[in-house]
Amino acid sequence: MLDNGLNGDGTAGDGIYGISVPVTSPEIQYYIYAENNNAGLFSPERAEHEYYTLGADYTMITAGEVLINEIMAVNNTTVQNANGLYGDWVELYNNTANSVSLDNLNLSDDAASPTGWQFPYSVIIPPYGFLVVWADNDTSSSELHSNFKFSGSGEQALLSYANGYVVDSISFSAQSADITWGRYPNGTGAFVFMPPTFNASNSLLDVEESLNENSIIYIYPNPSTGQFTIYLPANTKPVPPRREQAGNLQGTICGLKIFDLPGNIVFEKTLKSKHETLNLDLPDGIYFLQVKSDEMILTKKIVVQK
Repeated sequence: MLDNGLNGDGTAGDGIYGISVPVTSPEIQYYIYAENNNAGLFSPERAEHEYYTLGADYTMITAGEVLINEIMAVNNTTVQNANGLYGDWVELYNNTANSVSLDNLNLSDDAASPTGWQFPYSVIIPPYGFLVVWADNDTSSSELHSNFKFSGSGEQALLSYANGYVVDSISFSAQSADITWGRYPNGTGAFVFMPPTFNASNSLLDVEESLNENSIIYIYPNPSTGQFTIYLPANTKPVPPRREQAGNLQGTICGLKIFDLPGNIVFEKTLKSKHETLNLDLPDGIYFLQVKSDEMILTKKIVVQK
């Protein structure tokens, strides 16, 4: 303790001592030990077994203000941490117009142990901003690393305080390599499988198709709850123009297959019309739709989101 007038001790040199302690948890336990050249004294006297308790008031984030926005539990090739390793990560999103402090907030992968890892003091997320925590039990001076790793077979992610207040909590099932589980639309929507958008707004743009004259194959809507319309326009190449009559691919039988991310065929049929609607009863996720004939092989990503 100090008598310098800077630590709540009154005027410097007045014989009153004080100390400034940063508050990094809701409760601080402490004891006092004083000594001179001849003796030492503890307060409480049984300091080995007893202690003083200082309770601290602090501002808590309200549920919905900070969200678990995206999780990658199987990172094989997408993005490396500062140590050059492909680790698991979780992205948080500040859903407010104000900066938010994460002081005293905990992150865990197990609801039975909600205070698994506490954010360092003075971590701030800017308005409508993102924060990535590497869930890889690694360390670096320039990044945040939790003391746990996610399981690719599925588990939980939890943001909470020591008093039990939960800011956000999700459960996820088995994950695929280099595909994330994120909210779409960003910050507000339900969780779907999507391409990684590390520290940025969640997007499905690379699996959505725009209806424009340069598209070879149109699939819409995309994402969909399971009903997709496929359209091969009349001027599509390499389908030969001489075979395009009355809206059919005359003489050309097109095989359609849909694959899941591991590469299993989950749906197939034969297409003869250039304009067909599919009603797919598939779980939420990302799939690859392939149309194949003697003249062409067309492959597009589709997203099922119910």
